Amino acid sequence: MAFVSPAAAAIPAAICLAVVACGPVLAGAPVPRPFPSPSGVVVENNSEANPVATVAGSGADFPRYLEMLEEIETGGDCLASPTGSSAIGCYQMTSAALMDAGFKDADGDWLDNPWGIDSDDEFRSNRHAQTAAMLRYTTTNWRRVEPCLRDVIGKTVGGIALDQGALVAGAHLLGPTGLVRFVRCGLQAHCIPPPVANLNGGGHKLRATAIRRMSAAQGLRVLESPGGTRSRCALRT
Repeated sequence: MAFVSPAAAAIPAAICLAVVACGPVLAGAPVPRPFPSPSGVVVENNSEANPVATVAGSGADFPRYLEMLEEIETGGDCLASPTGSSAIGCYQMTSAALMDAGFKDADGDWLDNPWGIDSDDEFRSNRHAQTAAMLRYTTTNWRRVEPCLRDVIGKTVGGIALDQGALVAGAHLLGPTGLVRFVRCGLQAHCIPPPVANLNGGGHKLRATAIRRMSAAQGLRVLESPGGTRSRCALRT
């Protein structure tokens, strides 16, 4: 995740969040079948040749999704360490993302894990651990985003077809709350909170980055099920 996380900057509470401010919400998207729980994520640690192939819970296009993110995030340099960011690894996962994935605690310390990872350097060099972290993080993001955008999934907003691939790619960059705000505002540059935009080259630059990523992931079945839970939106947007 190569941008400065919304958690690192103060985000105005009111920014195109209500229907009255952002226009009517499109309706009619069906509620898909229940989505597998993140607790069901399993990664076998016995295939050095293809760690992705052993991941349970990933969709048919999960390997392609990871390849796309790796190229965008690091250009293939999995040891990249951006200045001023906690992002590490092939997919540039921040400390906050690794917390969501269950790899780090609130203090940024590494938790016990099947790969024995206890440092950033060890994580960078372990593809299995990075694959598992990405699946867990992507699953968590989808479970947060889907209930909040259920009414527009399958619709086109700002030229982007809002399917699972596009939305999880957007959430990887903007975070779940940031992605929901961005979509509700019509994917416009002014939808991005100024503090976040200013720390990432401006709203127009960050919007362009988000659109490129979401477009690249359109149509990909990243996770096992395209659906989500029937729970209500729990994000504080």
